[in-house]
Order: sequence, then structure tokens, then C-alpha cells
Amino acid sequence: NPGVDVDYAWSVGAMGQGIQISDIEYSWGQLDHEEFVNQDIEYGSSHNANQFEDHGIAVMGILVGDEDNNLGIKGTAPKAVGRVFSEIQGRAAAIINATQNSKAGDIILLEMQTGGPDGKLAPPDLTQSVWDAVKAATDAGIIVVSAAGNGNANLDAPAYTAYRNRGDNGCIMVGAGTSDNNHKKLGFSTFGQRVNVQGWGHNVFTTGYGGLIYDNDYRKEYTATFGGT
Repeated sequence: NPGVDVDYAWSVGAMGQGIQISDIEYSWGQLDHEEFVNQDIEYGSSHNANQFEDHGIAVMGILVGDEDNNLGIKGTAPKAVGRVFSEIQGRAAAIINATQNSKAGDIILLEMQTGGPDGKLAPPDLTQSVWDAVKAATDAGIIVVSAAGNGNANLDAPAYTAYRNRGDNGCIMVGAGTSDNNHKKLGFSTFGQRVNVQGWGHNVFTTGYGGLIYDNDYRKEYTATFGGT
């Protein structure tokens, strides 16, 4: 079954030690979920705690959920340092802020999308200022990972010629595939040669949302149905 085989990575001790992962999106609500109380997560900027807060909580669970508390989830890189920078003050500004607070080898994740020339949801770096900020980050040795977008946009279509002609800014673009062994593109996932890899786009277990609620406490909420690019 093709994949990153994170179980093997963990078995050789690769759990994100010494790496900072900065998530850029709208908000994370209150980061006192039971999966984060022992983790080193800090806000890098102000944010609107009431806007898409569960989405941020879900993403951080996937990234750095606690491995030692014997609770609901173990993040992909549970020993990494988590930082969160809100896009409400501007996407390019948030990327620049995260870059200035990162070192070579650290990771910046862009959990965002934008409207394309065809009216479909496309990668955020379709916006020139975001593309430029990403290029500055990757030139500095920082790994930038971005959602491709949930609009089923074809990035190889003529409408995206100008976008393609900019070249490669070094960002790893991620689409969405099925959670079975076929890993087929999900219908909503933006696609094209610019999309480098895919992850599960549905059936993702993580923190937040409350599809699975324990003790009626938001700090113990989980979901089994997170998805998207």
C-alpha cells in the first residue's frame, strides 16, 4: 500500500524532533485540547477564535497530537514544535511572519485556498503575493506544504497558463485521494501536474468538531470524518 509509512519512521525515532511546524489558516480556537496540553504549541499572531476554530484544532491534531498521553490520536510528528499564524491579517504577511520565525528545515503549512480564473477553488499561491512569499520561504530552506484546493480545478487547463508560467516556487502541493488502497482522486480535489502528492481527503480521525465527544467537554472532542485537500 503506497504511502509515507509513518509507522516505520516512528520505529527509527523520526518523530519531528528539532523541527517547527507552522500552520497558517484562520483560527484554532482554544489550544487546550487534551492532545495539546503537553505539546509546545504557541500562537504566532492574533486570530479570531470563533472563525473555523475546529478546522485548526483538527489540523494540529494530525500534525502534533500527543504520543505519550494514551488518548485519541498520535500526530504524524508528535515531537515537533507547533506554531500557528492566522491569515486574518493577510496571507502573504502571515507567511512572511512564519518564515521570519523559522529556520532552514522547518515546515510551513498553508491550510487555505483561493478562487481561480475558472471560478473554482485553487491553490492559495495563485495570488501573486502568496506565491512570492512562498518562494522567499523555500529559498531560505524552509519546507512549504500547501493544500491544492477543494474546487476540482484543472491546473493544466488554459485558464491557469499564467500561473504555470511563473515556474516552481518550491511549494509541495497536496491533493486529496480516497482512503482505500486505490487512492483515487476525490471529486472535489484540484489536480494537474503542479500537484505533487496526495493525502486522504476523507475519513480522517483527528481532534475537534465533536463527532466523537467525551464527557461533553470540548477539550476531549474528536472526529472520524475530517477531510479536504
